Amino acid sequence: MEDATSHVRLFYIKAAQKELQRSISIEEIVSSIYGQLLLSPELGGLYQLKEMKEYNQAASYYRISAAGCLQRMACGDWHETLLSLLVTSLYQAKNQDHLRWKKIQSIWLEAPKGFQSCIDNFLCWLTVTQEHVKQTMILSQQLIGTKTWLQFMPHS
Repeated sequence: MEDATSHVRLFYIKAAQKELQRSISIEEIVSSIYGQLLLSPELGGLYQLKEMKEYNQAASYYRISAAGCLQRMACGDWHETLLSLLVTSLYQAKNQDHLRWKKIQSIWLEAPKGFQSCIDNFLCWLTVTQEHVKQTMILSQQLIGTKTWLQFMPHS
């Protein structure tokens, strides 16, 4: 029976890793669009844009932390604190995405018309990366079990 459980765990780990890796790859695109906006003389001085740097860094950090957790779990490390870090990191990544979404929408309202399409592109990619985080969360919850997931889920 343990072999079947190990096989199912491995399936969910690989599926969660795949979704999270897609999100991380899209973060590269989001970061490049952000850098482009930041370097634009017409937008670079916007306070909200400079403020977004912190959200972008945090979103990437939490995705990478969650990816590291999944890698360690694939190697057999299932310590309770690691599971807690996985759940917390995914929720924090989701939260940072929400903060970025709100911030970039306010920037869109202030941006010159020529930049709104670039910001729309940013929003589009941000939506895609968010969906991959959500899928990673679903798969991770199935992986560790709902009871464990709820135990480590941040309460706010």
